[in-house]
Parts: sequence; C-alpha cells; structure tokens
Amino acid sequence: MDGSTQFEHIAGNVNFLSTFSIVPEMMAVGAVHQLSGDSAYEDKVDWGQSILEKGVEVFGQSEILWDSLATVYSMNDNYEDALRASNNALRLAREHQSKYISEIEAQNSDLKKQTER
Repeated sequence: MDGSTQFEHIAGNVNFLSTFSIVPEMMAVGAVHQLSGDSAYEDKVDWGQSILEKGVEVFGQSEILWDSLATVYSMNDNYEDALRASNNALRLAREHQSKYISEIEAQNSDLKKQTER
C-alpha cells in the first residue's frame, strides 16, 4: 500500500473501533497505529492482537477488523491464522463492496504466497 492508501486504511480502522465503542478512541489509535510499523509500538503486537481479536468477536462482520487481525498475525509469522483472517476480510469486503477491497485483496494474495512456502 502506498502512504496515502495506508493512512486511509488506518484511519478507517481507528474510526470503526472508536465509533462502535470497542475501545476508547485514543486506545484505538494506539492499537491500529502499531500495525503501521511505528517503532514506539513494535513490541506491543500481542496487545494489538488481543484488541483486534476482541473486535472481531464483537463485530465479526467488519472486513477492516479482520484485515487488521490478518496483519498482526502475519507480524507474528502466524501465516495460517493470518490467511484465515484475511479470507474472512476478503469475503466480507466483497459482500459489503468495501472501498478497501484492493488493499484486502493484496494482503490476501501475499499471505497465500507465504503459506505456500
């Protein structure tokens, strides 16, 4: 993803998490921002993962949360769970005609390649 697209994707995650009261807005910013590779959050991947796992429990129809969960799983080299989460994200993105479908498809394709190794 380019910087502009990545920003929109992260902003969408933050907006979703905070709007639906999954977590307070500032916590959502921290949880999602760490997924962008900010060095201040590098060792907090487990923290972000637990927030996103809770998010998909509560809002299982969110392609954005599933896609972000796929990202954090892949950051932990857990490519099988990442692909499962990404497949959910892709299915939902297609159902919802998501504006993020191209980013979700790109991650899904990359994860398929990772799991084939």
